[in-house]
Amino acid sequence: MNFGLWDTSTGSWERVYQLTIADPQSPTHSENGETWFGSHEHVGPEATQRMDLDSADFQSALQVFCEAVRLRLEDPIHDPLDPKQFRLE
Repeated sequence: MNFGLWDTSTGSWERVYQLTIADPQSPTHSENGETWFGSHEHVGPEATQRMDLDSADFQSALQVFCEAVRLRLEDPIHDPLDPKQFRLE
């Protein structure tokens, strides 16, 4: 799973925050020639491994993302694949 917040105010896409959730065997990022496996996050240009989140479920990952970007959801998202429950406008 990938959760991201991007800034386009300069006319290009600039990452503000990104959270990637994966199992510990999945390669998800390359940093200084080293491949990272499992979960990690980006805050601006900096990346940090988040092995504590490896294989986290959707609700746990969404909570971490919302806290990191200070996002408050008015209604819960139970199934992100159901377009009746989740839609960005």
